[in-house]
This record gives sequence, C-alpha cells and structure tokens, in this order.
Amino acid sequence: MGVGGRKYLFGFVCESQASEVAYEFRWAATADEEKRAVEWFADTVMVRWKSDPAMHIYHFTPYEPSALKRLMGRYASREEEIDRMLRAGLFIDLHTVLKRAVRAGVEQYSLKALELIRQVVGIP
Repeated sequence: MGVGGRKYLFGFVCESQASEVAYEFRWAATADEEKRAVEWFADTVMVRWKSDPAMHIYHFTPYEPSALKRLMGRYASREEEIDRMLRAGLFIDLHTVLKRAVRAGVEQYSLKALELIRQVVGIP
C-alpha cells in the first residue's frame, strides 16, 4: 500500500498466448494511475473470462476482492464488471481452502508460517 492508502501495484500471473507463464502488472503512483490500473485489471479479466468461461482468480486472503470493491467505489469505474466477477464466484480464496483442507502445527495459516513448515519437513 502506498501513500494515502494507494494500491500501488496491480498484478497477476496467467498463461500467455504462447502457453507460458506470464506476469502482468501495472504500477500506480498517482490516483489517475490507480484508476487506470483498476480499469486495466477489470478489462483484462473480462476479456479472459469471455474466452474462458470456466476461469477463476485465485488469491490468498479476502484482501483482493475487498480492495477491488473499495477502488470501484472510489473511482466510480468498472462497477458492473467487478460486480459480475464477484457474483459469479470468480475469486477463489486459497487461504480459506487451505485452512479447510490442511492441518498444520501453526498458529496462523499465513504463507510465511506454512513456508517454514515446508522447509522443516523437506518438501521441495
């Protein structure tokens, strides 16, 4: 998070047209850049969703959908698109899935805590 609560980096990993892993991102240092990044993300998701109706957006903790809701309200932009994504269940919270599927000897199911267990157990 940047100055004034700004979301300064928007990004995701996806499969490229050449079937390779690609990291797509946009930086946002100003309010205008932040708005354009939200619009870019929403527009990109809508295009990809149209070409793959079974797609999902995987994230860890409820932060991402909450941030998108706040940003669409802040900028009054892409409300319909983001609402459609949320109502369709595109967002899959892997933190919730993990907590329901794995029992680990940690106080919190954070990525850092789980990484330590992975290292101790020797999982590659």
